[in-house]
Amino acid sequence: MTAILWLAFFSIIHVTAAGNICRIDCKVQFVPRGCYRDRGGKSRALPHYIYNERDPRVKKNYGGRRIDWHNWDEYYPGFACRCAEVAKAQGYDLFGVQFYGECWAGHSRLQKYDKYGKNTKGCIEDSFLTCTPYSRYCAGKQWHNMVYQIVDATCPKINFERVGCFRDKHKPPRPLPDYLFNDRDPSIDNFSGKRIDWRAWDIYLPEFACRCAEAAKKANHTFFGVQFYGECWSGKDSHLTYDIDGPKQGGCINQCYEPCAINNKFCAGRNFENFVYRIVGGSCEVDISPVGCYKEDVATPALGEIFHNEAAPDKPNFAGTMIQSVDNYEAYFPDFLCKCARKARENGWEYFGVRELGLCVRGYSPSDYAQHGPSQQCFVGNSSIACPNGSKLCSGLNAEANYVYKVTLPGVNPVGDMPQDIPDERTKADIPPETVMRSQSHPKAKARSFGKTLL
Repeated sequence: MTAILWLAFFSIIHVTAAGNICRIDCKVQFVPRGCYRDRGGKSRALPHYIYNERDPRVKKNYGGRRIDWHNWDEYYPGFACRCAEVAKAQGYDLFGVQFYGECWAGHSRLQKYDKYGKNTKGCIEDSFLTCTPYSRYCAGKQWHNMVYQIVDATCPKINFERVGCFRDKHKPPRPLPDYLFNDRDPSIDNFSGKRIDWRAWDIYLPEFACRCAEAAKKANHTFFGVQFYGECWSGKDSHLTYDIDGPKQGGCINQCYEPCAINNKFCAGRNFENFVYRIVGGSCEVDISPVGCYKEDVATPALGEIFHNEAAPDKPNFAGTMIQSVDNYEAYFPDFLCKCARKARENGWEYFGVRELGLCVRGYSPSDYAQHGPSQQCFVGNSSIACPNGSKLCSGLNAEANYVYKVTLPGVNPVGDMPQDIPDERTKADIPPETVMRSQSHPKAKARSFGKTLL
């Protein structure tokens, strides 16, 4: 198949997956297993009829609402969620959406949901169309289950945080040189035994990031990256090298196949990008020196650009966290300060300030911060404790003062020296086809195929 045909094919797949995947906010996490036949009688594939929105006469499990045929595209993913919640509450890990509004359940260790065979034409999705292999949500027709399995995609063992999206030019020295494992290519000896789950990407990506964090921690590395959708990369000195090829705007995607936003906790790099994470704990990898407290003028700000924001959702670059509401400000602030320092180092900004207890700001020349003179309005959190000399817990209390810090780590790559976009030799499709190959300098990455993607 030609590259153009692959591009067209996987563009269709991408549109289908992206349009169907992030539809609901469900408390229970579940992944699709497929569309399967069922039979009546005592030998049902999933034997427990636990919930329905079809027939109010079945009083034991009627949910109090009816199938909304006129709002089907919104209705059926919501029904799947309600079915999942009932199944989990009753101790089942398998459930099937059957006959448009019936919920049947079972246990994966006891029941064979596929005992009567698969039927890809037995389930429907949006606009009552037949489900595709990439449809995240579907509903079974009569005598068909769209089967889902309840999963736990949390990562209780390791606490890690997002860092950002960065280029990998695939030329030594690599930003993250150690290829820890992959879910993409079984022919490589670091294949994990699992395959990328394009259909349930919203659940798969956090689970993959968690496994990558565990592998990095086992190797005593603090930074790791998710590249090419299903590859885990890290390195001994990753805290110093992850950004050597520069940041990449628009090079990473989130759990919904959309461009990664600043408040997305989980993202993945596309073809030549790492989405980088940091394992939380220990000291900051960036060398930070406190400078002092300086006045700010709202009308003519010395440090006017907000580049990291954990204080005000209505201001630029809000990260989805309000530092003022955390339980222990003094315990949390060092991680916050490290995020700001890291961003400053990545962009070659020698000085930055913190104000309003959670805004990281910068000027456009190194001496800008001092133009309005020194201030006494910097404190440790909301307390009345004035900032002591040398403290790294300080912030301007409001918009009229900045507490300034200096990034002293050498080897900063200035913004003007960032490498240009590199040509993508693999494919321009968001979801890669199985026959396109890429070559890399890493021995485990030679002739790496995309692997089969259909479920």
